[in-house]
Parts: sequence; structure tokens; C-alpha cells
Amino acid sequence: MVTCAGDATSSAATSERSARISARAKRAWGRFKLAAISSFAFVEATGPIYVAKLLRDGLGLARQHARNEPAPRAANELDLDTRLTMAMRILKAMSFTGGFARLVVIAGHGAKVVNNPHASALHCGACGGYSGEVNARLLASLLNDSEVRAGLAARGIVIPADTLFLAALHDTTTDAVTLYTADHPSPGHADDLA
Repeated sequence: MVTCAGDATSSAATSERSARISARAKRAWGRFKLAAISSFAFVEATGPIYVAKLLRDGLGLARQHARNEPAPRAANELDLDTRLTMAMRILKAMSFTGGFARLVVIAGHGAKVVNNPHASALHCGACGGYSGEVNARLLASLLNDSEVRAGLAARGIVIPADTLFLAALHDTTTDAVTLYTADHPSPGHADDLA
């Protein structure tokens, strides 16, 4: 199991911004090197540079690092009524309206693949062939929101104050599970996560 620990310093906003820019740059680089138009030129230009990486990956010597990207945020802030409706529908669809544990793990699934034309088949079908990480992280954030919890309580779904929803990603190719503990740091749950 891999956990993603976060930065709790006063410069957390600057750190998060830098992390978002870095993550965006990595995604852009990944798209560039996998694009049909650049595939041959990319290999010709950078092939010698990638020899060490190819050997590490091919021999299974590559280290597994937890992705420590910042938690996703909704593009436009949703109003409280919309968030409440979404939370209530999701919980009712899962028949999860009571008996909440102190720690509830919401796991999306995805895959870590390289050069596989069937990569989307290894990701989440309900997520359109993409990783379920973003959905798990957004749902955990929604259900940890104090305004949403108060609204749910008024509608009959009472989530105890000591319940923490924690997002996770199950990698279907390696069976590794990554917990996103930095999304919702909770000193009161440190023993539960140890």
C-alpha cells in the first residue's frame, strides 16, 4: 500500500500551485510522446536518452512512486443544493445511508500501463475508460464537506462527526492501493491509518 502525504506548511497554496503546474506539464509531455504525429520523431530524437529507463522498466527494476498530485477541484464551484443532491443520490444508490465507520475508503480503480493499445480497458468502464481516481477523490471531498453533512442530516442521512471519507486508487495491473491521505488530513485518524 502506498500513501500520499501532503505539505502542511504555510506555503501550502504555493506548493499546491507548483504541483498542479508540474502535473499539467507531465500530462502534456505524456500526450506529446504518445501522439500519432510525434511518435516516430520522438523515438528518433529521444531514443538514446530513454535506454536506461527502457532497461529499468523491462527488467522490472523501476521504483513505484505514489502519485502526489493535488486533489482535484470542481471547475466551477457547485452551489450547496447541487452538492447535497449529488451526495444524497450517490449514497442512496449505494444503499449507504447509515452505519458509517470511522474510516470509509472510496476506491476508484485504474491501471498503470505503458505502450498498451488496450489501456482504457484496464481503467474504469464507468469512468469512460479513464482512471476512477478523480471520481473517488471528488466524492471523498464532497462527503467530508461540513455543509454537505449538515444538509444530509436535515434530509435524514446522519454521518457521524468522526467519520472520515478517504479516497484511494486500486491499480488493477499491480493490485497496489494508493491512499490519498493528504486530501483530508485528520490527526484524529492517524492511528486508523497506521
